[in-house]
Amino acid sequence: MLLNGFTDVTGDGRADAVVVNADTVTVRVSSGGPGSGFLPNADWTHGPYYGGVDSGVHFADVNGDHRADAIVVNADTVTVRPSDGVQFLGNQDWTHGAYYGTRGTFFADVNGDGRADAIVVNADTVTVRPSDGTQFLGNQDWTHGAYYGSQETVFADVTGDGRADAIVVNDNTVTVRPSDGTQFTANQDWTHGAFFGTRGTYFADVTGDGRADAIVVNDNTVTVRPSDGTQFTANQDWTHGAFYGAIGTYFEDVNGDGRADAIAVNADAVTVRPSNGGQFLGNEDWIPRDYWGSLNAFVGGERWDPYS
Repeated sequence: MLLNGFTDVTGDGRADAVVVNADTVTVRVSSGGPGSGFLPNADWTHGPYYGGVDSGVHFADVNGDHRADAIVVNADTVTVRPSDGVQFLGNQDWTHGAYYGTRGTFFADVNGDGRADAIVVNADTVTVRPSDGTQFLGNQDWTHGAYYGSQETVFADVTGDGRADAIVVNDNTVTVRPSDGTQFTANQDWTHGAFFGTRGTYFADVTGDGRADAIVVNDNTVTVRPSDGTQFTANQDWTHGAFYGAIGTYFEDVNGDGRADAIAVNADAVTVRPSNGGQFLGNEDWIPRDYWGSLNAFVGGERWDPYS
């Protein structure tokens, strides 16, 4: 489960460092460079803000203003606090009644209108409630039957058309159901054989071509399979040696160059390895001290596993 999040809450194109604690949501805004790369703490809520169903906060741009908003899932509603660039505003109920999945709840833009939609994965279907910028609309079944992975279920744009696709990681392959804007289409195997990491499997655009790539973190390296829009291509080692965090490992664009960077959160620092499009460069300490939250944060289409 995630303790930190990295997402652009200010709208400047750089992912900021967000932590959720029992009394507040705190942000360290990215300045775009190493050293003091994440600026000092700023409290973005007055008091606690977290959910009752998954005990965390999701961050995604649900109103289309290019700033990630804070979203919590409770037993009776989904509540949003929009970002105005310097804080999260007051509570807004975006559903009338409960909306969450037995196998995961996600927020990602699946119809390509620039607003993250609410997605729930259940044992029999994947259901979407599109965002109209002020609320999540009625249920739409986007699969005919079950669709989830034994290792991972993720929503990210791997085809580069601006719509998040449904990705499942199983023991023997990575399968994609591309979004056509109204549904997830038929299964496509995007790897020949297994591709998942002992320390995590991620999907983010590390090459800067607008398509999310497949990334696995193992004990000895970080390996990338870039997306060509129809498949994940051959393995590329993007680190020489191990790179992962004891608290968490993330892939988000913190310097604003359009490429997701590798981020490791440890007990004594937050360390970034910027992507140059073909590898992750040398270590840069962006926070030279501890910085993580006591509760969970979920970013965009990232996975939530209610059984972990």
